[in-house]
Amino acid sequence: DTAAANALDDYEEGTWTPTERYGNVTISSINLARYTKIGRVVHVFAYIVLDSDGSASEFELEGLPFNVASQGYEVCIAQCSVNTSGEAIIARVQGGTDDIYFTSALSQIAVAANDIDGGHVMISLTYTV
Repeated sequence: DTAAANALDDYEEGTWTPTERYGNVTISSINLARYTKIGRVVHVFAYIVLDSDGSASEFELEGLPFNVASQGYEVCIAQCSVNTSGEAIIARVQGGTDDIYFTSALSQIAVAANDIDGGHVMISLTYTV
């Protein structure tokens, strides 16, 4: 009987607080930041607004509700309103951390904080713990 091994008894919902990790940006408001965890899989989404004070440094966030599984990266999608280009942005999370990194979908170059100055960042990502 494997029914006990397949039970969904590890379920959790809650809120999380994205914070600035790098890039000299300030989050002016967090309109929404929620997560759902089922077993080892976590899905987070957030809608944040940034103040216009970013630098040319890479834009990074931290504060995921659970650290990412310890190996490698997991790629996710982030939707951002970007002031200096219309490129799609890809988010990735690094193993063993609670960090989110952003790169251009086309060039794979890290997104600078001043590329999103005063913009909105909408994140929807799923990762394993």
